[in-house]
Amino acid sequence: MTGNPLNAVVLRMKTAAQYFDLWRERDAELLSAINEPKLTDLRLQIFRHPPPPTPTVLQPSHVGSQWRGLALAARMRAAALVPMASSKADVAIYGLQACLRLADHRQLHELQSELSDFMPARTDSRVQRYDCNAMTAFCGDALFQASFTNLQMVHSVELREDHFIQGPVEHEAVSIHCQHVLQAVIWLHQKTQHIVEALALGRARWSVSDLLRGPREALTALVGALQTGVDVCLHAYALVQGTSAPPRYVTLTKSYHLVHFSPAADGQRVRCWPKRTTQIFESIFLSREHVTYCLEAEETTVPDPLSSWRARKRSELLRERVHAAHRGGRILPACRALLLRSFMDGSHKPILPGVSRLLRSTAAKLASLSNLNRTIQGIVSCSKSEENRIKCDQKALAGMFHAYRVPTLDYLASDSCCNFEAMRSTVQAAFYDVLTDLRQQGILTQDSRFVLEAVDDYMRCNEIAVANQLVANDSKLLDQLRACSPLTPA
Repeated sequence: MTGNPLNAVVLRMKTAAQYFDLWRERDAELLSAINEPKLTDLRLQIFRHPPPPTPTVLQPSHVGSQWRGLALAARMRAAALVPMASSKADVAIYGLQACLRLADHRQLHELQSELSDFMPARTDSRVQRYDCNAMTAFCGDALFQASFTNLQMVHSVELREDHFIQGPVEHEAVSIHCQHVLQAVIWLHQKTQHIVEALALGRARWSVSDLLRGPREALTALVGALQTGVDVCLHAYALVQGTSAPPRYVTLTKSYHLVHFSPAADGQRVRCWPKRTTQIFESIFLSREHVTYCLEAEETTVPDPLSSWRARKRSELLRERVHAAHRGGRILPACRALLLRSFMDGSHKPILPGVSRLLRSTAAKLASLSNLNRTIQGIVSCSKSEENRIKCDQKALAGMFHAYRVPTLDYLASDSCCNFEAMRSTVQAAFYDVLTDLRQQGILTQDSRFVLEAVDDYMRCNEIAVANQLVANDSKLLDQLRACSPLTPA
């Protein structure tokens, strides 16, 4: 029996509305908007954006095991072969070319300043007979923090701190690193306004109460977890106080990696926890020194990192991510992964205009609001513990709720919201209930978390619907998604 053709007609109208709204810029204009990073190291293939204000002469760095690791950087600086340290006025970003295509360097350095408590207080130090360098890179969605976005849309941040230690004994270096991590986490809780949710050691989670109650046990568990190769990750909510915006919390995930250089007969021996695989392809570095250390730690033997086995592994992981997201109907993360994969092999031109429109669309704005919603839920959940309830800035949290409520209700009342219309009144009534409790009690209660979770489910359905309607207008992008995610077995 033939279905009602009205549904197909309505879907075509919704798709056409997305086309009318987003296809005002030509493909050539969108292609010209991407960054053109400049090569600054011939051997390691390190790029920077923007280019330096004055032309520089590229010089290949030395090759050989005796130049590996921190000794390499020290000798390079001493010999003035390549200028390593960036000046305070330098707001450039560094890394592989594929990682720098979209990122706005000014926004990332501003974000670094706002998250200064989560950055190492000192990049270099000496602990007994060990030279230590700790530096932080942006990962995850920071690669898409482009000029057409703004920091007010950032509600979750991924960081990775690389700790490079040079010294003779491996277990002592591991102990130094773990003490550094534990002291940093406890300092964040005791000396700052940020909310520490947990320190995750693989699947085991240590709350702030656990860390304060048993620091020795926590240190022992941290050393054991690191040596077995599991991820060590901090989950927190950073209180960001911008210059022109009210204070707000940002979901922050920070992973800790250790690289140990020890002397050996043929130069230096390198050990990494966890193992270095695709980290270099997932990172934006804030200094050239940091990316140089990472590439040297990986002991890359090919002239171009993009032709290494790590690049092939990264490409396959991105293909699997596209496949999983597309099969699950999550078009936005699927297209992000697809674009990153295409930047690696230079095949981005056919799909870049379509993905750029998607990143500017209502679907991307709804995804940002969803991240804000989950941040509010997380803070309310953390407030169940006495330690975090005392620290929580209720005024900032209430402001975040209004920052989520107002644009959500505006969207629901607009002509752009043409999906799942029957749920509008339900969402509006739910917001009214939470707002009433907020005005009466002055805080967001635990009950509000369940309301926000239900609203988020509905808004994510809208995001998925809008993204699918938008991609339906771009045959090239749709073909690439289907190529990475075949709906039927070959």
